Amino acid sequence: MKKLLSLFLLFVSLPSYAYEIIRDPIFENYFNSFKETNEDLNTVLLVDSNEPNAFVFGNKIYFTTELIKLIEDEDALKSIYYHELGHIKKKHFETRKIKNERNKGKKTLNNIFSIGLGMLVQNADLVIASMLTLDKNLVNDLSRHSIRDEIQADDFMLNKIEKNNLNTNGLINFFKTLPDQKNHYFQSHPRASERINLLKKYSNNNKNKNSITFEWIKAKYSMNSEIEEFNKFFSDLEMGINSEYELSNMIEEPVIKYELYKKGFLVDQIDEIFLNLIEINNSSYLKLEFLNSILDFNLIEYYPTIEKQKHNKQIQKEYFYFFLIGKYYNLIDKVDLANFYFCQFYQLSRSVDKSNYYCKNYDITAVPEIDSSYALFK
Repeated sequence: MKKLLSLFLLFVSLPSYAYEIIRDPIFENYFNSFKETNEDLNTVLLVDSNEPNAFVFGNKIYFTTELIKLIEDEDALKSIYYHELGHIKKKHFETRKIKNERNKGKKTLNNIFSIGLGMLVQNADLVIASMLTLDKNLVNDLSRHSIRDEIQADDFMLNKIEKNNLNTNGLINFFKTLPDQKNHYFQSHPRASERINLLKKYSNNNKNKNSITFEWIKAKYSMNSEIEEFNKFFSDLEMGINSEYELSNMIEEPVIKYELYKKGFLVDQIDEIFLNLIEINNSSYLKLEFLNSILDFNLIEYYPTIEKQKHNKQIQKEYFYFFLIGKYYNLIDKVDLANFYFCQFYQLSRSVDKSNYYCKNYDITAVPEIDSSYALFK
């Protein structure tokens, strides 16, 4: 019988003022196809919300699930992405953050994140997807740009629309569906009528076909994809039915199997599923999720993979990196190393009691120099 660990984090309900972040490696990796240079690659994350919105926070772009539901074509999604990327390129967030700290006192990015719901470390989904949240009020404050900033971001977007020959009709239709003043999107963006008039100047008769991945994402989060087989697959999954046989030759098999695994199917193929998907998907979250699954399913033969990936700088940027490595060393009874990594994680998550405990209970001489160099807190 598999040994279970009883380590828990915070057990609190998700506050009404928080955005729940959804980690989806298929969605996140999808935006890699938009980049033109390495500098253009910024993490794009999903936020669970019934408000159609997109915003920048730090160097990350966030889309709400409601926006994904309402967007009718890929060119419209790309255009909104380029608008938000324009904010990053013009460093609007950094400017807004500095002004905010001057006016309201220093409330930094370090405490914008909170962890809701407990993380049972034996559960592959909960350990990483345990409702990492964003403080909604602070997000709204810091993402509400000036008219000048919005014009600059629009200029950046329009340049990309023209350069990539995108059709603006889908984006125009999106703005037409939103109530101009009451909708949350327009609390941080210009009025729909202004945007529509501007976009009409760039309208064309191009009918660019939506990518398969776009249709997959639409089916997953709204079940209104143009590919009915995708809608049926996710509808069946919600009812606990595996209908993967209907998707042959439509989308990569590792993508299908990953979604099935997330719903409790194919758990005996876990190593094959992750290794095959990682071949075509460079998401750091996916790699972290695989490492967690190695521990939860006691795949001892893959422990060297954890030791190797521990030094992966891409994975080190993930929020739960320190917790996961601490969990690994705890499993193999390297207590000092485990407590060192738990110390870093709980300091990062600002859990005072737990950080005090773990940070006082390891021998620094037992921590190799290379591990010590990863410390965020000395």
